[in-house]
Amino acid sequence: MRTMKKLLGRTPLWLLLLLLGSPLGLQAQIGVELIENGDFETFRQQGLYDKPIHWSINTTLSPEKSTEAHSGNYALRLYLNAGRSSVIYFKNTEQAPVAVQAGAKYELSYWYKGVVTKKNIIPEITWYKAGQIVRPESREEEKVTITDEWQQHKVTFVAPVADHCSIALTFEGDTEGGVKMLTIDDVSFKMTESGGGAIPLAPPSGFQGVPQQREISLSWFPLGIEGVTYKIAMNGVPLITTDATTHIVTGLSLDTEYVFTIQSEKGSESSSLSPILKTRTHGLSVGETDEARIPYLYRIKDHGYTDRNLLLHWNDLADRNAKILYWIDGVSVAPSGDVLTFPKAGVQRLRVEIVEKGERRWNIEYRLHVK
Repeated sequence: MRTMKKLLGRTPLWLLLLLLGSPLGLQAQIGVELIENGDFETFRQQGLYDKPIHWSINTTLSPEKSTEAHSGNYALRLYLNAGRSSVIYFKNTEQAPVAVQAGAKYELSYWYKGVVTKKNIIPEITWYKAGQIVRPESREEEKVTITDEWQQHKVTFVAPVADHCSIALTFEGDTEGGVKMLTIDDVSFKMTESGGGAIPLAPPSGFQGVPQQREISLSWFPLGIEGVTYKIAMNGVPLITTDATTHIVTGLSLDTEYVFTIQSEKGSESSSLSPILKTRTHGLSVGETDEARIPYLYRIKDHGYTDRNLLLHWNDLADRNAKILYWIDGVSVAPSGDVLTFPKAGVQRLRVEIVEKGERRWNIEYRLHVK
């Protein structure tokens, strides 16, 4: 021990940092507790409630300091009398307070007991890279049966390409048969196996689609790897490869289901396909021949606000091949693809003439605040 102290005393700071960043230094993190006050021994008065420090708790859970602890003096008691609510580790107001190593295995464990009718407690980890979410993980399948005896549950997570994470336990409301109470204690998060080596390329997480009548807006979380691109297929046919994390699919049919997949690519390496995403476009809000049907640009925000580049995406336009003409302050303008660019910021008038098949016509005028 004395030899080690002498060595550390003579070792330059830069070399110590290098050693700590080496596999030997990372190995030393295995088994180290990464949550502070996971034993709920320290509380602080916040409004009407005593709340444990370093934890953010939804007030619908009516948190209490309990002396019925699994260990130590205190535990956290919650009441499941509302909807879905979370207890989130939130040290020093940091969104993702726990530093992690990409590819490493981590164990989240917690003790619990209570009077609850249904299986409950959903462990959740959100992984971050450079401040951006790269993968949220919610383990619904890890819900447990709760009794009035203390039990422990352990869940293993593998870090993606990430440098930090946030930790939460989410509880579902349970109001059948009266008040439902649950106590948790000794929440722990530890590395059990270091990462090291190459991490296989994975498809991005959070792949979702928001439909309109003729468009579907796709989005996903970044993978956090430099040089990665994302390849999207629609109905089994390649659609686009992009380095962005959003894409709008246009020119779609009304009230039609579309199937999407996404995979990551870097150089010659490709990930597996994501789970399929099925999304159905909306139909017209009224019948095609209904006199009340008036097409409208849904990208124009409330009170007529819009950006300089307005996406010309229409709802309640029955004929996708309709003839559409545009004027800005009385001057005829031609859009570039499906984008209309205003010449300046400020209040301007946009007039639109639409002619659908069958010679049905509309003259529509917008008073816009262009940013």
